[in-house]
Amino acid sequence: MKVTIKKIGINGEGIGYYYKKPIFIDGVIPEEEVEFKIEKEADTYILGSKVKILKESKHRIKPLCLNCDSCNLSFVDYDKQIELKNELFLQCLNKYTKIKPDVLKGYVKSEMITNYRNSLKLPLKTINGKLVAGIYQKNSNKFVEIKKCVAHEEGLENIKLKILNVLNNFQVKSYDKVKNGVRYLIIRGFNNKYNVHIIFNEKYHNEKMVEELKKIKEINGLFFSFNNHKNPLANPTDIIKIFGNDKLSLTMNNYNFMVSNESFVQLNLNQAKNIFNYIKSLIKPCDVLVEEYSGIGFMSILFNDMAKKIYAGEVNKYAVKDFKENILLNNIDNISVRAEESYKHLKSIKEKIDYLIVDPSRDGLEDKMIKEIMDKDISNIVYMSCGMSSMSKDLAILSKKYHVKSIKLFDIFAQTPHVECVALLKRK
Repeated sequence: MKVTIKKIGINGEGIGYYYKKPIFIDGVIPEEEVEFKIEKEADTYILGSKVKILKESKHRIKPLCLNCDSCNLSFVDYDKQIELKNELFLQCLNKYTKIKPDVLKGYVKSEMITNYRNSLKLPLKTINGKLVAGIYQKNSNKFVEIKKCVAHEEGLENIKLKILNVLNNFQVKSYDKVKNGVRYLIIRGFNNKYNVHIIFNEKYHNEKMVEELKKIKEINGLFFSFNNHKNPLANPTDIIKIFGNDKLSLTMNNYNFMVSNESFVQLNLNQAKNIFNYIKSLIKPCDVLVEEYSGIGFMSILFNDMAKKIYAGEVNKYAVKDFKENILLNNIDNISVRAEESYKHLKSIKEKIDYLIVDPSRDGLEDKMIKEIMDKDISNIVYMSCGMSSMSKDLAILSKKYHVKSIKLFDIFAQTPHVECVALLKRK
């Protein structure tokens, strides 16, 4: 059986049509002719797997990495990746809205298409007597060792290897569902300083091993936690700081930020900075600016000179604690932040809002948040999102009361089908 691929799907899979039914196949792109086998057939679609590529695209290159399927566009040249993501966004916009495609005002490439991620979360497993980091392949329990990830920044990979070396020297084994062992390694850092979180199945502490880990100069703080749940990342309990600092520090546009382990920070900070600078360029000096889903306060703090008053809402109490510390750290006096669900926080603001900035999760705005936005008389909205489908669905509703003036795409996740989208909306 063979099929010609016509477009890509939201997860980077190739889509063709077999007897008028869409078939989804990983690892192929438009214009390629593919021999395939059927893995699953439903009433409205087919899931297939690639057997052989009969006709290759001229944009196919040697994959940057064969370790796993996370960077599932790494076999496509970068310019073509950008073109495919642009087309994918327009497909979403056309599917869910009546917004004209000329609203799309371009695409900002990533300056770094490899080594851009500032954090990792990897399961650990003992293979041939040696503890290694890796990943479980998509839709399977098959573990694949990741010797080096091309998406991780170099310093992150270096400290990962140093930590594994210490654990192996002390013969630490992986959890095997019967005996105690190590389960996961989590690392995040900036400017070659990293906070390290190691998850064990049960309580574990080896003072000599800790002393060896202390010798790794890049470790800013070391934390252990213990979790015997089926999901190794589900509600780890008894998190203990072993040594070092609770928070990491970073600087952006001459402002200083502290980040705790529980707070979210964009994985590609270099491109995030470009996004923040672009959003600031959309804002004119005003009286009241509101930021919802504000995290540790990057945008509110970077934009503090654009508004007389800034109100910020964030449900993560750890992020709000960081946000308040960052306000003090930068000597800013016009920002107020509260730990509260975004729709409740927005509802509490009685002043006329000149600009509302929202940056929800990939799932998009909650129904209650959309209702609150629609009920208020907000002059301008800046909507930042990493979910092009959910954003398109939200824009379809918001466009009943707002003109979508522009949308710009930023490649914050090179080698994947994901993008960051920034839309500017003005009240009709």
